[in-house]
Amino acid sequence: MRERGAIRPGCMIWAALILLVAVFAWKSIDFFILRPAGVKKALNEAYDPVRVMRTHNTAERFTRFQAEWREYRDSTSNVYVQRIAAPPRLDEDTVWVLHIDTLHLPVIGPFVDSMKIKRYFV
Repeated sequence: MRERGAIRPGCMIWAALILLVAVFAWKSIDFFILRPAGVKKALNEAYDPVRVMRTHNTAERFTRFQAEWREYRDSTSNVYVQRIAAPPRLDEDTVWVLHIDTLHLPVIGPFVDSMKIKRYFV
C-alpha cells in the first residue's frame, strides 16, 4: 500500500536527472552561444572613453582603447578578464580579444575552446 504525501525514490532520481540535464544544457548554451558576458562587458567598458573621442583617427582611438583595456584589466576582479594575457587586436572595424575557456564534461573530460570576443570599433 502506498503512503500519501511520501516522495518515492524513483521520482527523486528522475527529478535529479532532469535537473542535471537542465543545468548541463544551460552551461552548454552559456559556453557555446552566449560566451563570457564579463569579457564582453569589459570590452564595452574599455571602449566607452574611446566612443566619445572627437578624432576619427583609428590609430589614436585604438591606442586609447588599449590603455583603457589595460587599466580595466588591472582593476577588475573578473577572472575571465584577468586570464586574457594577449592585448586586444584590431581588424578593420572590429576589436577583439582571444578568450580560452573550459567546459568540464562529465565522463568525457574538459573541452577547451578558444573564442574571439568581438566588438565593433566605429
